[in-house]
Amino acid sequence: MIAGLTELLKYFRDERHYRSKNRKEALIAIQNALQKTQQYISLRDNQNKPRDTTIEHELSTLWSTAAIHAREFSPDFAQRLHLKGNFWLNPEEWEFDEIYDAGIKIERINMEVNDLLIANP
Repeated sequence: MIAGLTELLKYFRDERHYRSKNRKEALIAIQNALQKTQQYISLRDNQNKPRDTTIEHELSTLWSTAAIHAREFSPDFAQRLHLKGNFWLNPEEWEFDEIYDAGIKIERINMEVNDLLIANP
């Protein structure tokens, strides 16, 4: 009986470590996509740089990767990150209201990432 209990406790400890590791990897992927996006937007807005579809496609990949990592702890958030990836494939096809309604405005995502960073692991 003690051996079984020990194994059960080990399982829960390992599972908690696994989930904590996955959560950390998700936060790193999301933060990376967020920072790269903010840098790109800043260059375009503050330095009047033209659109760069190569960078936009890279952003799409970063957001899609972040979505895959996020699906374990928040399917809704993961879906919105996936939409953010789709947005960067063809940003000119999205209207402001669509971006807002989809919950993919960069300010909203940034706020939610801040909440995740201060939340209990």
